[in-house]
Amino acid sequence: MNRILACTASDFGKATTPLAIKEAIKSSEGRVILVNLAAENAPLYPEVTNGEMAAAFGADLLLLKGIDVQTLKIAGLGTIKHLSEVRKLTGTGIGVNLEIADGGSDFKRLTVESLAEVLNKGADFLSLTAYVKPEATPERIISDIKLTRASYDGFLMLNPVVSHGADLKLENLLAYVNAGVDMLTLPAPGAVAGVTEDKLAELILALRAAGALVSTTVGTSQEGTDKETIQAIALAAKRAGADVFELGDAGVAGMPVPTTIYNASIAIRGQRHTFVRMARSANR
Repeated sequence: MNRILACTASDFGKATTPLAIKEAIKSSEGRVILVNLAAENAPLYPEVTNGEMAAAFGADLLLLKGIDVQTLKIAGLGTIKHLSEVRKLTGTGIGVNLEIADGGSDFKRLTVESLAEVLNKGADFLSLTAYVKPEATPERIISDIKLTRASYDGFLMLNPVVSHGADLKLENLLAYVNAGVDMLTLPAPGAVAGVTEDKLAELILALRAAGALVSTTVGTSQEGTDKETIQAIALAAKRAGADVFELGDAGVAGMPVPTTIYNASIAIRGQRHTFVRMARSANR
């Protein structure tokens, strides 16, 4: 598989993609843009899905969140049978997120049943998210990582959501890596109170030494901030050593503001790679 920067649509959706994507990200040297999409939210504009919009503005990878993996209903596209239908429109890698939680839809959170469903739907990677809830303890997170690994050997990312930098404990993060996580999602500098560039750099150094990649995310509505702010955050994340710059779904209509994707991309990889990603056909 090519590095993510050079991947075309035909690199994704293969049986080997989930096994190769970690190295493809690593070899891109901190120049990967991952966009979160609230998959069931009405799209920003009805003429196109939010996935198409995000890809058009420079996203390399799309993560579908809040989606019932049994029915696979994508706003603006309808109910689909397989994620290849999204990939045909976007030309990007497609991931699916499951929440670590006790309540809510059985097919939006991690269960044995939801995991079995999503593994038949053609995702290029899987994500687990542990929002700040009483049940989302480190022990529960580790248990759910192991549950996932019992039937999935592809690329697995984890977002152990924190509300303050003081909650970032290296011992917990390393335990998640040891349980089987390929990439940890941590707050970008300035995205969550108390997360500084220096603090993040220390964590990333230790996690990379343990064999994990790190995605730094903006998920606190700064997905809709101004150009100067998002570019400052993106560059701080890259200086700290992030492998991926990730944008959450709280910008507008269940996605980042499209220009925020573009501006972040320009900051961390320049016009060449941004323009090529924007122009690359989903038929390649």
